[in-house]
Amino acid sequence: MSDAEAQPEQPARDESASGLRRAMEHRMASLQEAEERLQREQSALQEQAKVVFAEREARLARRERELAKREAALAVSEGIASSNTGEHVGAAERARIDAGNARLQERKAELDSREQALVERELAHHGITKLMIVHSMHERKAKMAELSDAFIAMPGCYGTFEEFCEIVTWAQLGLHRKPCGILNVEGYYDPLLALFDRAVAEGFVHPTNRRLVIQETDPDRLLDLLANYTPPNTERWIGRDES
Repeated sequence: MSDAEAQPEQPARDESASGLRRAMEHRMASLQEAEERLQREQSALQEQAKVVFAEREARLARRERELAKREAALAVSEGIASSNTGEHVGAAERARIDAGNARLQERKAELDSREQALVERELAHHGITKLMIVHSMHERKAKMAELSDAFIAMPGCYGTFEEFCEIVTWAQLGLHRKPCGILNVEGYYDPLLALFDRAVAEGFVHPTNRRLVIQETDPDRLLDLLANYTPPNTERWIGRDES
């Protein structure tokens, strides 16, 4: 081939390299734009979460004030009922106080009955070293979170889904750094895990928080993963007493 025939190859190579550079620059710009969009979305989600938690804190504060008023009223009524100066309290007032105390006792008996019914319905195992009976589901979950070293969700129904997702949320909020695992027996939790992945893809769950959920099909391997778990760095949003 002569020199005259070889000369057009150099401009073609230059044009190809220029096109490659433009493509790389366009790709980098697209990645930068995607990263900025993700940061904006994450900031928006954080602001929304702060609003939600502020509203929840306000509701809890109102409930605490209501409970404090009830406790104060109860203390006053009990003091009046047990006072030696009963002659200064009219018969109608004493009857009202007695009726109020009777209703309180009925309410306590109702709560105790519900608590015992739940124990009986769930077939509580009285042969274990310690059986703890609590008064509410929230108290139950808080106690389990306090005493547990790790959390495993085995195939279950609504209660299992709700409790596992809540304990993962507590980890996301920085309330604990304990491992949360799913024993995915025969693909039972495949749809739930797919939902978690979609939440990441749609921008509702940060990839770091997706790693809070450990999954395995074999019990021994799952236990090994839990034992060697290193929690991701997550910001502590609220304290335990605010949950």
